[in-house]
Amino acid sequence: MKISGGKPIGLEAYLKGIEKNEKVDSNTKKTSVETQLNEDVQFSDRAKNIKQVQQILKTTPDIRQEKIDQIKSDLDKGTYSVEGKKIADKMLKEALIDLIL
Repeated sequence: MKISGGKPIGLEAYLKGIEKNEKVDSNTKKTSVETQLNEDVQFSDRAKNIKQVQQILKTTPDIRQEKIDQIKSDLDKGTYSVEGKKIADKMLKEALIDLIL
């Protein structure tokens, strides 16, 4: 993250600016300070990608009901088959990813 903005000012100049900007609200008797900041915040590409992934995960259901219904149907019909090689490949892939991360 990169933050850039106005020029740094000294403490005395800052305090004088606050004194000039203080206004007393006669209705509520509260003091408010008006300050104007011109700041620019830029996020890295990685931060943008993480935000995008978070948004996708928020909209993705935890349970894929259509997949569950298909497997139940195949089980009821007796047509559900398990391919051991695919399961083993996926298990190894997950294990390798876990080691890397």
